[in-house]
Amino acid sequence: MPSPDTEKRVRRQAAILEILGEGVPVESQNGLVELLKQRGVQATQSSVSRDLEDLGAVRIRGLYRLDAWSGFDRNEDLLRSFSYALRAEVAGHNMTVLFTDPGAAQMVATAIRKADWAEVVGLLADDSTLFLATRDFNGQKLLFRRIRILLRESNKFRPVSRTFEPSEERRWPPGYLMQEASPAEVEEDDAVEEEDAEVEDDVEEGEEME
Repeated sequence: MPSPDTEKRVRRQAAILEILGEGVPVESQNGLVELLKQRGVQATQSSVSRDLEDLGAVRIRGLYRLDAWSGFDRNEDLLRSFSYALRAEVAGHNMTVLFTDPGAAQMVATAIRKADWAEVVGLLADDSTLFLATRDFNGQKLLFRRIRILLRESNKFRPVSRTFEPSEERRWPPGYLMQEASPAEVEEDDAVEEEDAEVEDDVEEGEEME
C-alpha cells in the first residue's frame, strides 16, 4: 500500500498535469501552488518544484509547459516492451486493462514493475492481458497519460503495419485524461453497487428456499 506521502504526490502531479494540459498559463511555482489550492490540492513551492522536474515541465518564454515526453520513462527497454502493447481500456475508476500481442503481457508487466510507477498498487498479467490497479481516479489518469505517451513513442520500434495511431484512443472516454469523477458519478456508481448487492442477496435467498 502506498504511503500517504506517495498518494499526495500522485494526486498533486495529476492535478499539475491537468492544469498544464488545459493550457492554463503558469508563470511561477508560487502561482502554480495557488492554482492547485483552487482545486483543493495543498502544495508548497518546494514540492511543486520537485513535481515539475519529475514531470519534465520546462519554462519557455516565461510559462511552464510539458515537453513532448512529459518527463515519463525515457528508458529504451520500456519503450521496446510497449511496442508489443496494442491498446488500453478502462474498467472503472481504479482498474486499467492493457492488451498486448500474444505472449507479450508478462514482458510488459516486468518492464512496468522495474519502472516502479507510484500510482500502480497492483498488477496481474496472463498471456496477452495486463490488469493494473490504481488506488484512486487521479492515479488512473496519471497511468493513462504514461500509457498514451509510451504507445505513441514506441512506434519507432514497431513494424510500419502495426503503428499505433492516436485515433485508436477512441476506446477511451472523451477527455478521460483531464476529467475528475463528479460527486454525482460516484453516487451513481455506489447506487448501482447497492442494487447489485440487493439482487445477489435475493438470488441467494431464493436458492436457499429451494
